[in-house]
Amino acid sequence: MPNLARLRQDGARGRLLPSEPLSPRIALAMIATGRDPVAHGVLASRVPRPDGGGVMAAGRESWQAPPFWQVLEAAGRSTITVGWPNTAPATAWPGIHVDSRFATATGPDFESWAVPRHAVSPAALLPALRALRVHPTDIEGAMLAPFVPGLMQIDQYRDASLTRLAVLLAEVSTLHAAATALIEQQPRDVAAVHYGWLDGIQRSFAAQPPGSMFGGVVDAAYGFADAMLGRLMHLAGDDTTIWMVSPIGVRGGAGQPLARAGAGFIAARGRWIDAGTELVPARLVDIAPSLLARFGLVAGSDGRTIRALAPGLSRRPVLVPASPAPAPQRHVAALRMLGYDDTPSPAQAAALAGAEAEALIGRGEALLAAGRVAEAEAALLA
Repeated sequence: MPNLARLRQDGARGRLLPSEPLSPRIALAMIATGRDPVAHGVLASRVPRPDGGGVMAAGRESWQAPPFWQVLEAAGRSTITVGWPNTAPATAWPGIHVDSRFATATGPDFESWAVPRHAVSPAALLPALRALRVHPTDIEGAMLAPFVPGLMQIDQYRDASLTRLAVLLAEVSTLHAAATALIEQQPRDVAAVHYGWLDGIQRSFAAQPPGSMFGGVVDAAYGFADAMLGRLMHLAGDDTTIWMVSPIGVRGGAGQPLARAGAGFIAARGRWIDAGTELVPARLVDIAPSLLARFGLVAGSDGRTIRALAPGLSRRPVLVPASPAPAPQRHVAALRMLGYDDTPSPAQAAALAGAEAEALIGRGEALLAAGRVAEAEAALLA
């Protein structure tokens, strides 16, 4: 990974301390807000639908603390955010925002693939970004060969692994195309890009046994991630501060089940960052206050500033305007008054119970990590 090596060599690097629960979704919200999980509120991947008819993916309504891009916009800075999980709809955030739904292919081919409503903001950017998407059926054998050199020998009627790889490659290629186009054509003060590529690759292919046809996928995927990093570094230029954060490590490998390990890492370079700096181990909640401090700003946080990344600038507090309450769903209330409130089906009831359990487990693990044992016990017993 030569681009990552250059980033580490030219700037600072350090470990990020373990933070329970070991969920990328919760960890990324900690990075974005600088708040612990109970405070930021993003605890489950799915939440109950407003009409009670099942569950939906967690989105903007779950965030109980403002992420750094919202704080920056409130302070008059301009931002681009691409691919951050659980942020839909994009139109609920200030600045340029592309939520992760934009990259999830639907329909059998590119022509039938509709962009989800409000997945891109402002809407004027949608026509240009829509054309940059990559559908899994656009991924050809030559594109997969670097990951699976012997792919011609695979019986795809018995093994769907190539399809899974194509889906992951199409998703990250779509996000990367959107991010690079926006960075190049819509200059802003801060661009925050998230790729779930390596997490998906590791969960799908890290346990392949030695000698397997897919045994080299993970190493090749790291090389591909490094190439994307190189492109972002090139577009940013030498005068731009670059931070790369990996919130959670993994352990395990060939022939063994994958398990999340606690420690992640940060690598950063910039005009005020001395080359070769070894950072004191930091927490995930230290990232957002450090980024804001880089712009002379401060907001509510459970973390501290990493001084080597944001040297002594004076700082002013930022008040983030309260998010408007969602419009009342009058049609739902009217239908209920008329008696059209159906009893959830067994599948809907199970999904609702599962979403509630996931949130309680996330809350309990977060409280336990914070030493709030009695509250953690209550959540986990529930």
